[in-house]
Amino acid sequence: TTQMQLGYQFSDVSYEDGVSVRLYDYRQNGANIKLSNQFTERTQAFIQYSQGVFDVPQLQSTQLGGIVIAINPNTGVFEYRDIRTLELKSSTNNADIGVNYALSETFNVGVSAGVRTTSTDKTRETCTAGTAAGFSIVSPARTVRPMRCDAVALAFTSEKDSGGTAGINLDKQLETTRFTANATRAVNPSGAGTPVETDSLTLTLS
Repeated sequence: TTQMQLGYQFSDVSYEDGVSVRLYDYRQNGANIKLSNQFTERTQAFIQYSQGVFDVPQLQSTQLGGIVIAINPNTGVFEYRDIRTLELKSSTNNADIGVNYALSETFNVGVSAGVRTTSTDKTRETCTAGTAAGFSIVSPARTVRPMRCDAVALAFTSEKDSGGTAGINLDKQLETTRFTANATRAVNPSGAGTPVETDSLTLTLS
């Protein structure tokens, strides 16, 4: 018996005053298609393809860039340079194959493995200002972006990354409760403003 499953997920995460602690609002869209076949009474094999889009539309962060205070070699005076990532969008594609096997009527085991590719696009802005724009070198540790920039430059960058995915699932029906364990490696969204590859372990007793 062959089955096809389609799925879609959407999340919109926002933080109250999150920028002060370097947490950024983000949206996540995901879709997947799964084909499975029941080869025997105990064995089921499947193949799955999924895509997730992680979008941070209003990222105003020096965390992903940096503040540089340096002497301009042409003028001999201090300059302020602030590189900010204004927007980040990341797309991750996964292709997995796996097998579910029933060891008994009450104990099921599933394993999966696959590959993933992640493409990340960033829009960055560089603000350059001198003392005439209100920048002061007196206390650089407390320096904030000046009222105006002497020069503003936009740059668009694209980065690609690839890796593996894996998953193990155990499902045991006890006399009065059910125990499940799930271990996975995958790329997930984060409030830090970038997608991260994480290893997770979930244990459930219900």
